Amino acid sequence: FATPFGPAGTFRGTESGRLVLNGLFIENRWKDTSDSGEVAEGIVYFGYDAKKRIYTQHGFDNEGVATAGETVVEGNVWTTLGSRNDSKGQRYRTRFVRTFASDFRSYVMSAEYSSDEGKTWKLWWKVNSRKISKD
Repeated sequence: FATPFGPAGTFRGTESGRLVLNGLFIENRWKDTSDSGEVAEGIVYFGYDAKKRIYTQHGFDNEGVATAGETVVEGNVWTTLGSRNDSKGQRYRTRFVRTFASDFRSYVMSAEYSSDEGKTWKLWWKVNSRKISKD
């Protein structure tokens, strides 16, 4: 299914995360390749806001898109509400729900977008992810 952010299709990719700045932030880097060969990559930083008891998130990708959001962690489920613009400057709300397995070695994530400030949501993409590196 096509979205305002690109055509329909499948993709494969990698993602890595690490603690940075004395362990106070998470740096997450990702790189995906679509079935048509298009490469998308980006970086996301998460930082904990003790007053709000949430993680703030700021991301950047190779299309020049900057995103911002807030992540609530409830057990194995991380829900991020945020926003981004398409290539024409249209603003969209975004919602990412990442559900980790009990051992935190895999997760499923759905991404949705809304063009009406969150009144209705449309599926953007889904992903199944698993840890492949050794600890």
